[in-house]
Amino acid sequence: MEKPRRLVSFANAFGALGYVSVFFQWTWALLLILYPILLANPDFLTPQPSKEMVVQPLKIDPGFTPIVTGVAIAVTVIVLVAAVIAIIRMPRAIGKKASALTQATTNRLIPIVTHHKKVTKKKRLKLSKRVAITIKLLVMFIPLAMLLVVPSSDQLSRPAIWMVGLFAVACSLFYFSVQALIAWAGKIAHTELW
Repeated sequence: MEKPRRLVSFANAFGALGYVSVFFQWTWALLLILYPILLANPDFLTPQPSKEMVVQPLKIDPGFTPIVTGVAIAVTVIVLVAAVIAIIRMPRAIGKKASALTQATTNRLIPIVTHHKKVTKKKRLKLSKRVAITIKLLVMFIPLAMLLVVPSSDQLSRPAIWMVGLFAVACSLFYFSVQALIAWAGKIAHTELW
């Protein structure tokens, strides 16, 4: 029983990487679309201080003792360890949340696809798998289509924008394809995948 569990975890690791890649795609596309808006209105992110405000420099006493230095080093190590743990756990969390969202969307779309007719359990599972694949493909290719409306800028050329977008789509397709291949080869149920 241990081998299939490891196989499911291995397949889900690729699913999580696929969702991370999709997240990167959406971030890339949205940042490129919102970049001109942010340039036109810089106060949106960094409000300018009012002219009445006078900033006084802080006077810091440089009297560091060995105890303060030790506490500072300990806090730094704790923050670094927490960051490493967060970075390690992030793909799994993204994979689980994205999978739950995909499954919930699939479950809501099945009655619409079947026109609220009763279907057998086997056909429902088959439809569920197809709808999930369609959702994954749509979530991958919508950000790529969004790159069509991104204006060219002095900082980034159109080929560079498309190269990053196409690379992200290729990574997502690769990760989800490897996940599907592992699931097919290992006879893993679609419901167990992220």
